[in-house]
Amino acid sequence: MKSFWMIARGFLIGTAEAIPGVSGGTIALIVGLYRFLIDNISFFFLSIIGIFKKSARPVFSIQWPKLGLIAIGMILGLLVMARLIEPLLLNYPTASFSFFGGLVLASIYFPLKFAGKVSASYSLWLVLGAFLGLILSGGFVDWQLQVATPVAAAFAISALVLPGVSGSFLLLLLGNYESTIAALNSFDLGYLASFAGGALVGLVTIVFVVKWCLDRFPKATYLFMAGLMFGSLEGLFPEPDPELVEYFAVVPPAFLGIAVVVGFIFLDRRMNFSSTEGMGQ
Repeated sequence: MKSFWMIARGFLIGTAEAIPGVSGGTIALIVGLYRFLIDNISFFFLSIIGIFKKSARPVFSIQWPKLGLIAIGMILGLLVMARLIEPLLLNYPTASFSFFGGLVLASIYFPLKFAGKVSASYSLWLVLGAFLGLILSGGFVDWQLQVATPVAAAFAISALVLPGVSGSFLLLLLGNYESTIAALNSFDLGYLASFAGGALVGLVTIVFVVKWCLDRFPKATYLFMAGLMFGSLEGLFPEPDPELVEYFAVVPPAFLGIAVVVGFIFLDRRMNFSSTEGMGQ
């Protein structure tokens, strides 16, 4: 039963990673696995470095069986959700992106919550994040960002250590979300290998950089990410036609996205995992 529950929790994290606006890190907090994942990932790479320096602590200190069960659940969650999302993107793009926009809008609650009470001077980080989000999403100049798959994967994997920030949201921002979903569904091994390589580089580099920022400047980091999410909304929400039928394709899905995140907020408050487990600080 414990193994099934571990896979189920991994499944929820994997499902979240496939949905822009829902953070895998937040779900890891809610199901009580966040600190475990961060500690084990960090220790794994530090152990590898130590092996080359002949000063490593034993690698078997990592809880491999538990990590394996979580990984199985995450892969299943990614594959199942990718199957569900791709036809929605193809057939109902306006409603789908409105739903994603609602998810991202409501998810800003999490980094603001983790930032806690801050002085007025910290608001500069919120403004800087929003400004960058507007630039990346085409708020000032009408352009579409598209980066190489390994680079996008490297940044997306950093969401593992950023509760409140979705890896799929970062893929959307970088212009790689739809191609990644299609590759998952078609088992495009070339694309997936390229993505996995970038994710591995991201784990070794960007994850440690983000963790360093969270450890030393948690409030500024969370406020910056909240601003980035807010600024990016301009590129997610489609512009509806004045016709009433178009508003029905935009407004209800957006409210549905908000409702999904409100459900996670309610669950988080009931379970209180994000308070008891810590946020990597």
